[in-house]
Amino acid sequence: MAIKGSLVEASLPEVIQLLAYSLKSGCLSVTDGRNFGNIFLQGGNIIYATILKRGVRLGDSLLGRNLFDKSILKQALSVQKEKKERLGEILVEMGAISRQILEEELKRQIEDAIFTMLTWDKGYFNFEAGLLPSPREHTIQLSAQDILLGSARRIATWKEIQERLPDSETILIVKEDGKNLELTEMEKKILGLIDGEKSVDEVVKKSGIDFKDACKAVYVLLTAGVIEQPKTRVEKKPVSGAAAEHMDMGLALYQSNRYDEAEREFKKVADDDPDNAEILFYLGMIELMRGNDDGAKEYLGTLLQKERRVSVLVNLGYLFSRMKRFEEARDLLEEARESEPDNLKIILNLAIANYHLNELDVSTTIFKRSLDISKDIVTPYLYLSLISAKTGDVDVAIDWLSDAIQRFPRFAALKNNLGLLYENIGNYEDAEDLYHEALSLQPGDTVLLRNIANLYYQLGFYGAACDYYEQIPDSERDVLTLRKLGRVYLLKGDEKGALSQLRNAQVLDLQNDRLRQDIEILSDLVSE
Repeated sequence: MAIKGSLVEASLPEVIQLLAYSLKSGCLSVTDGRNFGNIFLQGGNIIYATILKRGVRLGDSLLGRNLFDKSILKQALSVQKEKKERLGEILVEMGAISRQILEEELKRQIEDAIFTMLTWDKGYFNFEAGLLPSPREHTIQLSAQDILLGSARRIATWKEIQERLPDSETILIVKEDGKNLELTEMEKKILGLIDGEKSVDEVVKKSGIDFKDACKAVYVLLTAGVIEQPKTRVEKKPVSGAAAEHMDMGLALYQSNRYDEAEREFKKVADDDPDNAEILFYLGMIELMRGNDDGAKEYLGTLLQKERRVSVLVNLGYLFSRMKRFEEARDLLEEARESEPDNLKIILNLAIANYHLNELDVSTTIFKRSLDISKDIVTPYLYLSLISAKTGDVDVAIDWLSDAIQRFPRFAALKNNLGLLYENIGNYEDAEDLYHEALSLQPGDTVLLRNIANLYYQLGFYGAACDYYEQIPDSERDVLTLRKLGRVYLLKGDEKGALSQLRNAQVLDLQNDRLRQDIEILSDLVSE
């Protein structure tokens, strides 16, 4: 029997309880007219939930928690494309996250999606029996009653906060006789931003803290009597409903990586409010994601002149590193670290900037600090091994990479780097094994193909070298690769093939006299 109706007639908690008590399996679709969500049940338990405008992919969500860096996510996505496995399972197998972390993240995403749907007091629902998530989606068995209870507490708390918070444009002040309470770090941060000039909205935005958490901290400080509203209040600036809708839609599209559409929505808001800090931030982030460094710098730089919030400092610091402006990157990231000393994203980017500035001791100290916070991120191991090799301590570099491979067994770059170290100290057998292991993880990777081909070339195994050189796409063959491949062809007696490779190399290096001479000699041989 179909179960459908209006949320005005039957509340969503009642519908979920009915399905849970009846041990139903299927998909409960819910809409409030502007957004759309699905809750999947199996045997009365909630196993999966998703919402259209809040949909953040698992990999992006884990990345945002600084559990690993983009290179690991990129590798995991590559493996997923090849093997058609679930991304979370691949990340667990790689050692990037533990299964406990995966299940915690899945539970959090389900809870957040259902929490949002439970706030809808208008709309419609429809239950389709037997319809379950795609096999590619991660599922987890959760008690519907527990989810409803936890969400009810969150809703009650948030609604209470919303009702008691002053208008967003209200300026708050610290009470002269404020109580000397033991505050959390979040509450201390909010308190430090309240100066009698900033509005509630400005304090929340400048804090860099999650919106609801920041509002909760303001609420706690007000309730405790540490801060208060002054007698003269700033009038709240009216915000058009259309602007709010464009903003919400832009955020939903941005979170779905639909940057062109998100940009159009954000610019509709910017037409009426060009100095809107949130709009400047997201337009800058869109340009950053697109690789348009100048565009990102313009938006984020403009925003930084208005407010020095942590998120702007971090992303602008990352941008400057990408532009090889490492000193500017370091200064911005140092400023960000003063506000959030244990933020892994800040720490890692700061360590990388110092590495490129050849401040190796400073970089080492910062990377080791990141490992004190979490040993489940691959970036420190890569750079600490590079620093050790660069300073001549090869044994320590090998130790760093060996430890990392134990933690991240499916991260090909680690095996490649260790292979290079072994090759440099003459341990060719282990180098060969590592290159092959890395290639099995990332088939067709140009760097790996070139490295193993160069190893065989150096050892005089020209047939094997040729096999791997030829697997490198023509567009990715550099001058050295082409010259080596030309010599291999020549040794095999293929003068025409050798000449073709050298001519391809000459296109990339027109000023190379030695290359020109080799081509002339080979041309004479071929013409004979």
